[in-house]
Amino acid sequence: MYEVETRERQEHPTLVRRAKLGVGDLPSWLGETYALVMAQVEASAATAAGMPFARYRTLSEGVFEVEAGIALAATVEPGPRLQTGSLPGGPAAVVVHIGRYDEVGAAYEAAHVWLAEHGHEPAAAPWEEYHTDPDTEPDPSRHRTEVVQPYT
Repeated sequence: MYEVETRERQEHPTLVRRAKLGVGDLPSWLGETYALVMAQVEASAATAAGMPFARYRTLSEGVFEVEAGIALAATVEPGPRLQTGSLPGGPAAVVVHIGRYDEVGAAYEAAHVWLAEHGHEPAAAPWEEYHTDPDTEPDPSRHRTEVVQPYT
């Protein structure tokens, strides 16, 4: 059902916000986070080098450690409530998910199956890149999310 693309990615510094959240808190926190990040990018006259992204690590049922922000062309001062980070370079399996966010898990599964079938191992935690702004496209069936899984 999903196609897996391989891409060679460049390492990029990031501007992010981190938190431990319940699943119900994610939508409002992400919206606030991207607004904070973009305000700091504009104030710093920085250049974005990608789409807004988020990485999730499950801590317990329904609770996640979340890092969300944007990749940049160069490092900037983080400003209040934000931190710097990075997205790794190297080969990555990329799976495009079109549709509701609550169905994106199948894209992760497709990436993991592809890695196993091709003899690869994850090289870093995967992340999601959001290519659709829910404020401008209210129909969730049209949202585009890319799941990016670095590998060795």
